[in-house]
Amino acid sequence: MTEEPFDEFETLEEPAVVEEERHAEIAAEPLLTNLMRGVMQKTWPGDVVMADFVQHVLPPLSEQLVHVTAKGGEFAEAHRQEGRKGVERYSHDQSMRAHLLNGLLPVLHVARLLKAWGAPQFRAYDEMTRRLFIAGYVLHDY
Repeated sequence: MTEEPFDEFETLEEPAVVEEERHAEIAAEPLLTNLMRGVMQKTWPGDVVMADFVQHVLPPLSEQLVHVTAKGGEFAEAHRQEGRKGVERYSHDQSMRAHLLNGLLPVLHVARLLKAWGAPQFRAYDEMTRRLFIAGYVLHDY
């Protein structure tokens, strides 16, 4: 009995090609956009404003701001030159993209709850207001 224990698996050469094709398929969209699309469908099902955000705003936001620090870089250097204290804490900074999403998504959730609870300040909180708010929030650090 000289039979190899895994002879039945000798044809596994082909799946490597399938795996390469699968990776190309996954890379067609940035990972964050893909993940956020799934989150938005669960958190805001059928919401055209959030679907548009993921489709039209998130990809360029990611492309332009993923490597920009929220408080590091030029911001930290300017504070360092001014002699401000505590500038070293900026070395553990998040990206501007993370900063914007970490603020925007909870605020949108709170606004949705206030609207659902009938808060008087949110009577006029409609689709256009949400789009303007998102645009203003994303641009607030530019």
